[in-house]
Amino acid sequence: MSTLADKTEQAIKRFGKSICIVTVSDHQGRYASPSSAITNLTNDPPSLLLPLEKTASLYPLLKPGSHFGVNVLGAEHQAVVDACIRQKGEQRFSVGDWQQHHTGVPVLADAQASFVCEFEQRNEYGSHGMIVGRVVDVSYADQLSSLIYVDGGFKTLAP
Repeated sequence: MSTLADKTEQAIKRFGKSICIVTVSDHQGRYASPSSAITNLTNDPPSLLLPLEKTASLYPLLKPGSHFGVNVLGAEHQAVVDACIRQKGEQRFSVGDWQQHHTGVPVLADAQASFVCEFEQRNEYGSHGMIVGRVVDVSYADQLSSLIYVDGGFKTLAP
């Protein structure tokens, strides 16, 4: 018999979510973490909600005064997410056209969308922190071609 936790895990696989790479940098280097849990929070002010495991290497860097990037991946970015899953530290940036935003945040030049956010607040619940970031800059591709995580795997959506 399945537990409620098992059933919940299987049900969550029915969500189709964009794959994003969260990025931040400090004086010691650049950090990246893949996520499919990011969503918009409000349009006024423009903001994103970022649930992030407290064990993520970049988690302690998300604090008042910091900026972070949210890079929405396209169908052509499977190798970028693979590098973020399989590599550590600076090696996560070995694949893709990463550029530095004037805030110091790494952004993927050809991402479906790149948001640069200023940290606003954090609330913790269980194993995660929910980070609210106010969008301070954004860019996006003309053509829509999304990399989606659904049913435990990656799929692509293109018009």
